[in-house]
Amino acid sequence: MFQTSITGKRENNYENLRTYSFDIALYYDVQYSGISTSMAALFDLVDDVLNKFDKDETLTGVNVGGKYTMIDVEPAISEWGEVPDKKIVGAIVNLKVRVSFNITT
Repeated sequence: MFQTSITGKRENNYENLRTYSFDIALYYDVQYSGISTSMAALFDLVDDVLNKFDKDETLTGVNVGGKYTMIDVEPAISEWGEVPDKKIVGAIVNLKVRVSFNITT
C-alpha cells in the first residue's frame, strides 16, 4: 500500500475536508495454477479487501488525533492487469480516506 495523493477542500471557516488516497496492490501467481484459476482467486481476494473496507467505513481502531474527525472510506478498483514476464496477475485497489480537519485548534 502506498499513498498517492492528498487533497483539501475548505468546508467553512473552521473545517477543512481532506482526502487521502492510497493504492493497494494485490497480486496472484499464475505459474502453478494457470491464468483462469489465478484470475478467479484474484477476484475473490479483491472482493475480500473491498468487503473489509465496506464493513468498516470509518476504520475502527485508527486514532486520527484530536484535530481530525474520520468521515468515511471509499474503496474502488482502479485497474486489473497481467504481467506476463513475471507470471502474475494483479489488481490495484484505490482507497480514499476522508477526514475533517479542525483548522481553529
